Amino acid sequence: MHDKSNNKAKNTLSMMMTWAGLNNLELQTIRKSLGLDVSEAAEYIGGVSKGVWEYWEAGHHSIPDDIATDMYDLCVMRSSLVDNTIAESGDDAVGALRWYSTLDEFIVDYPNSNNLDWRLHQSALSFLFVQGGGVELSTTIDTNKKGFIYKWFNNLTDEQLEWNK
Repeated sequence: MHDKSNNKAKNTLSMMMTWAGLNNLELQTIRKSLGLDVSEAAEYIGGVSKGVWEYWEAGHHSIPDDIATDMYDLCVMRSSLVDNTIAESGDDAVGALRWYSTLDEFIVDYPNSNNLDWRLHQSALSFLFVQGGGVELSTTIDTNKKGFIYKWFNNLTDEQLEWNK
């Protein structure tokens, strides 16, 4: 897993997520909220077989600390995407957001991204839509290349540019 997150946001959420490890139900809940199937989580987060991930989710084996940390990090990333998208809209509704139905569509606008990035993007947009606030999802609009989401997935946010110096 590669880290594109804002360290300040990451530290804030990590402080909130201080319970000891993840249990099997929490692991499954986070995976599902990120829109990942078991195979994707096993490959892109755990680097393990689907069967090992299924054992973790069934509660047959404890979840390694590094997997819990990676799952928390993904939650932080999603929170950053959601919070900054809402913040940049100000008092206005968020409006229409570009939805990518396939990874291939996503890669056109985010060429340095991967399956996990695509799922994270879908998860953030799904959360924004479900929470309301005037969000419309569309596959036919152009990507807002001035928006936080575009900048984040292309490592162009102020925080990322500062961090990469």
